[in-house]
Amino acid sequence: LRRNLKFSKATEKEAARALAQVEQLQAELGVAQSAAESANESAEAARREAETARAREDQRAKRFNHVQAMHKSEKVRLETRLKELEAQTLTQHATLAAAE
Repeated sequence: LRRNLKFSKATEKEAARALAQVEQLQAELGVAQSAAESANESAEAARREAETARAREDQRAKRFNHVQAMHKSEKVRLETRLKELEAQTLTQHATLAAAE
């Protein structure tokens, strides 16, 4: 009977240690899960931020290309007008020279 009682107490202590270990592992699991959730949230925030930055850069590039195209078009227009004025000036000089 005494031996059974000692065995029973030893088993009870072992069970209590095992239960404490399970509770500790559950707590560690909770901490790990929280850390994983936090890391996932951070990764998602970084992904959204990168996506926003990429969209802003695309818009900036579109605006730049649009302005560049407008400047090129204006340059061609001005060069054409300059040639027209030069031709007009040559014609006027020729007309004046012929009149003299």
